[in-house]
Amino acid sequence: MARIQDMHDVRRMAREEHALRERPRPHIAKASEFAAPTGAGADAVVADGGADGFDLEPQALDQAEQDLARLSDEIGDHLRAAEVLGVVLQDGKSPVTRPMRRAFGLRGGDEPGGVRTALQGYMDELTAIRNAIRQVRTIHTENDHNAANGLSEQ
Repeated sequence: MARIQDMHDVRRMAREEHALRERPRPHIAKASEFAAPTGAGADAVVADGGADGFDLEPQALDQAEQDLARLSDEIGDHLRAAEVLGVVLQDGKSPVTRPMRRAFGLRGGDEPGGVRTALQGYMDELTAIRNAIRQVRTIHTENDHNAANGLSEQ
């Protein structure tokens, strides 16, 4: 925001704004300028060595889950701090007090776009990812165990 004191400031700001609008802009391509899809690159992915699968390292999954647990704890700490800091402060006497109260009250609270809502969203995402990692770990461990049992019986 700029402070205007006289007509000289108005003219200067108008020239600056005009110069900004007149500067060259980068070309933005239209959809018609792109070639139609060819389907190239849609072939099946083959793992190294021609194997039809991938190697899964249970230790790497465990480490990832531990790292996510640590981050989840950290976000939990921030969420608890946001709840403690979410107290209502007294309004000042300025004419911008009411608009600021609405703006900062919204961003600090549980409303959509608020800090606590964002932190809770992060926490929910981390929980879902951690659950998925644990599920993948369990399924693949069981599959390996069943395959080993099947081979030992033969």
